[in-house]
Amino acid sequence: MAKFPGKHPKSFSMLLQRKNIVSIDGAVHDVNVSHEQFLDEFIEWVESKGWSFNGATSLISKEEALIKTMSTLSNHKDEGLDLDTLFEQLDEDDEE
Repeated sequence: MAKFPGKHPKSFSMLLQRKNIVSIDGAVHDVNVSHEQFLDEFIEWVESKGWSFNGATSLISKEEALIKTMSTLSNHKDEGLDLDTLFEQLDEDDEE
């Protein structure tokens, strides 16, 4: 093992984060406030839980949200998602 002058070597397990990290890839629909107000309220909620958020947000159209959702879900098809049923549900929701 290499020597660390003046420091004790840390084991690999000490370097691992002990808390979960959740990645969000989606869209929030039917928001009736400005983007800035949404972010203020979202960050307030995240911080109220003792969490933090790193990332970016943007306003997108309903069509863009649907395209991104379908693309993301298609990437997860190998994980056993029933995409045909899910896409049918999305189409039904879009018709309403």
